[in-house]
Amino acid sequence: MSETATIKYEIVTPRGKIAGGECLSVILPEPQGEIGILKSHIPLIAALGNGVMRFKTNAEEKRFFISKGFLEVKDNNVIILAEIAEKAEEIDTGRARSAYKRALARLDIASPESVMKPEERTRARRSKERAVARLKTAGVSIDE
Repeated sequence: MSETATIKYEIVTPRGKIAGGECLSVILPEPQGEIGILKSHIPLIAALGNGVMRFKTNAEEKRFFISKGFLEVKDNNVIILAEIAEKAEEIDTGRARSAYKRALARLDIASPESVMKPEERTRARRSKERAVARLKTAGVSIDE
């Protein structure tokens, strides 16, 4: 890959460095949508949300699931600090589907007249969001 067309990236979680390399572009989930990073991007620090993180090169696109964290962009270097980051090919889709179904069941119980506490409803909603993002990252459709 041409040195002039690339940016360097590194993904770090509490367990250590997950991945790193060079790419042409990075697309990351933010709490309100997505952000794209290209060469010569302005310096930036931003919060990240749950979703699919994509690194594009001339030959391929690498996909990761990410759950919360921060992004730093400076001098054509992108550093992602995340609570969780998983390579698409390493996602346990069976486990993600089970988590999705459990979250749906908890949310179905959470009718307006239910006794479920607001924080429990929020946890169930976030669990569902993470499961959907994992399945999307792995390229698996969601069967409701």
